[in-house]
Amino acid sequence: MGLQIIDLQDCYQVKGELNKANVDTFSTYFKEVIRTADEVTINIEELDSIDRVGVNALVKLYAQSLENQSKFFIVGLGSKELHEHFRAVESAA
Repeated sequence: MGLQIIDLQDCYQVKGELNKANVDTFSTYFKEVIRTADEVTINIEELDSIDRVGVNALVKLYAQSLENQSKFFIVGLGSKELHEHFRAVESAA
């Protein structure tokens, strides 16, 4: 299954797989969203899988949101490893 991004106005639903094959499309889409929005919420509830490249893309988007002084949220019961990574980053800050 590929990747699908659904704009729900105040939240972006991500479905399918986020991996090396589609991460460029994902990153390009959300870089523009972060550049123009004060707040971005990505729901990963229906994300079937995410590889290391996908996790790194989310980390880069988080860093971009900090630079733009935008609020950035990842919600949903998605990858445990992803949530642990962001908790570790938050604790280190």
